[in-house]
Amino acid sequence: MKNENKKVNSQRTKIIVCIILWIALFIIIVFNLLKVYAGLNGSAKHEEGLNLFVDKTEYLNFVKNAKIEGVEIRIHKIKKGENYWKIAKNYGVNIDTIIGANPYLKDLLARGGEEIVVPTKKGVLQIINSKKDFEKLATQYGVKIEDIKKINNISSNIFEFLEPDKVRLIFIPDVKPKVLTKEMANLYALREMFISPLAGRYTSLFGFRKDPFNGERAFHGGVDIAVPMGSLICASASGEVVYSGWLGGYGNAIKIKHKDGYVTLYGHCSKLLVKTGDKVRKGQIIAKAGSTGRSTGCHLHFTIWKDGKEQNPLLFLW
Repeated sequence: MKNENKKVNSQRTKIIVCIILWIALFIIIVFNLLKVYAGLNGSAKHEEGLNLFVDKTEYLNFVKNAKIEGVEIRIHKIKKGENYWKIAKNYGVNIDTIIGANPYLKDLLARGGEEIVVPTKKGVLQIINSKKDFEKLATQYGVKIEDIKKINNISSNIFEFLEPDKVRLIFIPDVKPKVLTKEMANLYALREMFISPLAGRYTSLFGFRKDPFNGERAFHGGVDIAVPMGSLICASASGEVVYSGWLGGYGNAIKIKHKDGYVTLYGHCSKLLVKTGDKVRKGQIIAKAGSTGRSTGCHLHFTIWKDGKEQNPLLFLW
């Protein structure tokens, strides 16, 4: 009987130890999950802290009255038919500058009547209200704090007036925005996939337009890039040439199949330098520009498909 009691007590002890271990393991897991969540939440709060405004309207009102020495900050009201690329070009900046000055953007669709912030120099605008924000910006953009102060004509005692209800507009030149909405971060990821097949002037964009031959409204499934005859065309991304030859209204054309269901088309070429079945790398020269097929002048027609559906190339090439 005594031995049986010892055996029962031993089993109970083992069960209790196991329960304690499981509870301890559960606590550790929960603790680590809370740490991860807190870290992510802290990061998100910091990004929100750089804006410090209720909405876009409040941000615009602040920027209208803010001044930065050496950089003119303008408020541009978008006109019907304008796009961000055209606006950036008119102000002598780039699309990154537009994005970096408008933290509430969720896409690149310019809507007539809306107002956006446009600096007159390439770079990003950021909002700070603490020393921590200031140091974070310097780290994010790889710029020395003293350089940011010099660029923005900031005295060493800037943080004396940066109370919780005080903010300051900071401009960092020649950098791309780091603090983005989730939607804009996804667009930047697309941008890294492809490069422009050649440098030139966009004469026709993606979407409905007036057909240059009959004047009727028709959908244009790519972009037209005007260039001198014989300009070199490169592969926008690595892949396999699935077609090289005459392609109806596209004239001499090349189709390249890429990973993840993407296909690109290069139309109206004067000369094709690769053949069907060739493997090409990103940036490799594949053709020369021309005006073959249904064309009104020397240019490249460039199309991107994703799983058979036409995409706006400017979502990838900007």
